[in-house]
Amino acid sequence: NYPTCSAICTAIDCSNHASKVTWVSGTTCACTCKNQWTGNKCQTCPSQYDETNNCASCKDGYINYPTCTQCDVTAHCNGHASATTSTNHKTCTCTCTNKWTGAACDQCNSPYGGANCDQCAGGYQNYPTCSAICTAIDCSNHASKVTWVSGTTCACTCSNQWTGNKCQTCPSQYDETNDCASCKDGYINYPTCTQCDVTAHCNGHASATTSTNHKTCTCTCTNKWSGAACDQCDAPYGGANCDQCAGGYKNYPTCDPICTGALHCNGRGSAVWVK
Repeated sequence: NYPTCSAICTAIDCSNHASKVTWVSGTTCACTCKNQWTGNKCQTCPSQYDETNNCASCKDGYINYPTCTQCDVTAHCNGHASATTSTNHKTCTCTCTNKWTGAACDQCNSPYGGANCDQCAGGYQNYPTCSAICTAIDCSNHASKVTWVSGTTCACTCSNQWTGNKCQTCPSQYDETNDCASCKDGYINYPTCTQCDVTAHCNGHASATTSTNHKTCTCTCTNKWSGAACDQCDAPYGGANCDQCAGGYKNYPTCDPICTGALHCNGRGSAVWVK
């Protein structure tokens, strides 16, 4: 533009980092920097930005373009980290100290505790493993031995006939009121504690059976069966079910003798009757 001869401004005058280049006066060019480039010639990419990406994103360790805040142990990790960085430029990754957990190192979970999460919580011992302090209560107070296995797990060696991972169950054949150490009424022969059964213990000749001494079953015999196992059908009774009179007797269930002169009076009586 003779005679003014203004400078011909090009991208190179702005370090190739400008979205717009304009002449101002003389040999001066004005640069409108793109992305986050700064300086009169768009020659500087501030430290929080990635120069290799044309200053258009955060550098590692910074988040939230275009502000690009630096990841900070105090601000982003609650002061509970030895280091923090970011590679996705969206969230900070914390390297938590002691036993702190969580994205922001803000959780101190059981079995850990203390202001700095550097000791065991109540009920645990031996930091940093923090094994559970196992006591009888972990086994419902029904164990002969309680040992620690791992983490928060205690192993119970149940006493008497208690069962379950916490010795919390006394099976139905045992007497819970006696610490599961004897048979319940109606059962015999501890520790097997077999249930009294009409068929097995009373030959099927009883209406009921039970046991209170837990050694023998007591049968309530039906009809005229007798004996501890309802296995005897004594005279004057008879029949397959002991529910009739034996030969020589009548009028069940009294079953009176059938008296005859020949049999009972040597053939010399004029009359015979039951007294």
